[in-house]
Amino acid sequence: MYLDALEVDTPVKDGEKSRTITRAELAAAVYAATPLNRRGAMKFVAETLEEIASCLAQGEDVMLTGFGRFEVRMKGERVGRNPKTGEPATIAARRSIVFSPSKIMRRRVAKGTQELND
Repeated sequence: MYLDALEVDTPVKDGEKSRTITRAELAAAVYAATPLNRRGAMKFVAETLEEIASCLAQGEDVMLTGFGRFEVRMKGERVGRNPKTGEPATIAARRSIVFSPSKIMRRRVAKGTQELND
């Protein structure tokens, strides 16, 4: 796969900054692994991410088997402090997204391997 050639197979050591994969790089990986052309691969990645974002915006959880689960949680109203003045300030209730990796993903990250079915 295309991402393999981007040197993501070397695990990140403690204290090192990790690499960020972009939409274009994901599209290039899809292009290399499927019969889609470059435009089709980019459209596939964009539509997939848009569908995930749309579901989360509607309050739905998204589970990608073997990868993880995106969950929408409600954070309650709380009291914080204004950093400049130290005055108490109310922080409004809001929705937040939480990601929980699957057991498979946790094992892969712990091992630092590329293979999905280790």
